[in-house]
This record gives sequence, structure tokens and C-alpha cells, in this order.
Amino acid sequence: MRFSILVLATLFTGSGTLAYPTPETPTEASYSCTQYPSEFRLMNSRFPSREFNPSTWFMALRQQDDTFIVATQVQFQGVDANPVSSCTLELVLPAPNATLILGPNPQLKVYQAARDPITPVTWLDYEGINGGTVLGKVDDLRIGGVEQGKVIVVGNAKCNETMTFHVGMAFPGQEWTNYWDFVQVNPPAVPVRGWRLTHGC
Repeated sequence: MRFSILVLATLFTGSGTLAYPTPETPTEASYSCTQYPSEFRLMNSRFPSREFNPSTWFMALRQQDDTFIVATQVQFQGVDANPVSSCTLELVLPAPNATLILGPNPQLKVYQAARDPITPVTWLDYEGINGGTVLGKVDDLRIGGVEQGKVIVVGNAKCNETMTFHVGMAFPGQEWTNYWDFVQVNPPAVPVRGWRLTHGC
């Protein structure tokens, strides 16, 4: 009993209020979380010299390598280019009823590319046809495997003012076509879905 009284006495000040420890001043790394929405451009193997700028429409399609492939450039602009910062590419999965998934193996492969924000992009620029730098893969795209709101961390890269990634199907469809599409939803709209770049989170 005496011990309990001593414990209670240490929890209260003379004014009868709880005495909480003084919180530490948060550092930038502990509370600064910046998210950047993306812009899309499609790259189509059937129209290799043509630019397609759908703004918020993401699509990836792959039949056999020599028939038909569509990939999407995912670009972020105005990124904080702090030389010590690492940026993370993430994918927030849309609801199953907001996406179309076809094929036996619709997995994505993500390449990091160096692109100017104002330069048009075509199939001829797609990193996937000339052995570009692979950032990561996205595997959970089979029908029934898409969980709304799930965040997939694709990979990390050094932050730059403009960051560009090329996303396409990882495997040929053989006699089937592997396909995935959705409409990107950027903040401040809610719920957010699609590709995003973060740092300090």
C-alpha cells in the first residue's frame, strides 16, 4: 500500500494534474513526409514514334515480345533534390472494381530512367527494350490478389528534381495477353490510388 501511494505521488504535481515528461523536439526525419503524385505517358510498340499522354491513365499490356507491348512512363516533377535524401517509389493498389486485370501472369517490371520533363517519350525510349536499370517488380496483380489500399514498395533511389520510371509487363503472355489498367487518383482527392513518390516517411 505504501508503495502504491509513493507511485501515485510521483505521478501528480502539487496542483493535482498528471506530470508527463517533456516531449522531445521532433526532428525533420520524424515528421516530414512528402508525397508526390505522378504523370503518365504511354509507350506503344505498334506506334513506336508516337507520343501518348493520357495524364492519369495507367496501362501495361504484353503479348509475345515480337507482337504487342504497351508500357507507361511514370514521372514525378518538383521533387526535393536534397543530395542526402532517398526517395521511395510506391504503388497504392486501387479497388478491384476500379481496375482491369487480364492474363495468367500480369506482373510488372519497373525501370528507372533519366528523362527531361518536357521531352515527349515514345516506345523508342522505353528502358525495357535496351536493358535499363531495374528498380523492382510488382507481383500481386493476379485476379483476386489486388487488395484495395495496399501499399507496395517498389524500390528506393536517390532523389532528383525530376524522377522517371518505366513500367511494363515482366513476362510475355505466350498465347494469352497480360494486361492491367486503372485511373490514377492523386491527392487531395480521396482515396488516393496509383503510383506515388515519397521521402522522409
